[in-house]
Amino acid sequence: MPRIAAESPELNGQVFELTGARLTIGRAADNDIVIQNPSVSSHHGEFRFEGGDYRVVDMNSTNGTRLNDERVTETILRNGDTLMIGHMLFKYASENVLSAPPIPEQAEILAFGTQSGGRPSNFVNLAPFAKPAADSTSVPILVLVMILVAVCAVGYCAYVLFA
Repeated sequence: MPRIAAESPELNGQVFELTGARLTIGRAADNDIVIQNPSVSSHHGEFRFEGGDYRVVDMNSTNGTRLNDERVTETILRNGDTLMIGHMLFKYASENVLSAPPIPEQAEILAFGTQSGGRPSNFVNLAPFAKPAADSTSVPILVLVMILVAVCAVGYCAYVLFA
């Protein structure tokens, strides 16, 4: 059975079963669900049963109705939705299997490559920088620079410790 469970501390975890084709919610005593909180309008909104779940409709309330942090005037509720009536927070629960949000459609991804795994024959590099040429002397020079930096670092540490 669809229901809304209060998550605001002021309502002490009350659970309101949603039964019937149309239920009103608000601060006034003539509502089906009465919420005694100043942030809730006298006739804040209503729940309308549609296709196994309920649609929440805001009745031009002062503080509005929010569904999953978005202000709404009318929307269908789905299992697990967070509903805010005024400043009172509720969680909607429904056993309706169709109540789950729709699964996004799968996109088909087409990938093209070459059989050799290399660049296609019509490939053109549009980068503004030329690719550096492979230089066999650059690797030994880099190693020598790293060794020199390491020796200098060890020498500096010895100087600081023993000077």
